[in-house]
Amino acid sequence: MKALIDDAVHTTQQGMELVEGAEASMKNLSANASHMSSIMSEIAHSSREQSVGIDQVNIGVGQLDASTQQNASLVEEVSAAAQSLQNQAQRLTDAVAVFVITPTSSMTVTSPTTTAKTPLLAAASTDSTTTSSNDNWTTF
Repeated sequence: MKALIDDAVHTTQQGMELVEGAEASMKNLSANASHMSSIMSEIAHSSREQSVGIDQVNIGVGQLDASTQQNASLVEEVSAAAQSLQNQAQRLTDAVAVFVITPTSSMTVTSPTTTAKTPLLAAASTDSTTTSSNDNWTTF
């Protein structure tokens, strides 16, 4: 019977060791789960920050696209204006080409003379004698 008791004690001690090992494993598992939870929380936070950053990049790309389209439109307008100016310059060149300037040996440039201008008279003053003589012109 002593052998049975010794065997039971030994089995109980082995069971206790297994329970202690299982307890240590459970504590380790709990610590790892807690660590994984904090890592998952950090990943979620980083994902939100990246999402905000991507939104800002998308806004910037949209603004760049709008600026590019506006610049392309302005380039087309400037090109059309340049072509119009070139056409006008050609018409002006053609119009001026009818004038022939012959070189002369002595070319003098004179400025036009200006004459003193007489000031215009203001409305004629009316005196009482002219108004009285025109009284019989009331009906025409």
